[in-house]
Amino acid sequence: MAVLILTPQTDTSLPQNHVYDKVVAARVDLNRFLYLKVEGRFMDGYGIGSYPDGFYPQQNPTGFKPTTKALVAKTGFHF
Repeated sequence: MAVLILTPQTDTSLPQNHVYDKVVAARVDLNRFLYLKVEGRFMDGYGIGSYPDGFYPQQNPTGFKPTTKALVAKTGFHF
């Protein structure tokens, strides 16, 4: 007989029940049309279910970590 243990989805101390995403960002307009943006992201948790948090089992075959850090740089232009 298999026993199924369900963790309460309201317990936000568990990583699968929350995603806290703190961001530090800076933007520099290089000229009238071109800009550079840098973001540092500090995520605690990874959410649960099919909600598109960006954490997927296909990209994380060894399992999820409770915290994630990312540095993103992008350029853009507008007319």
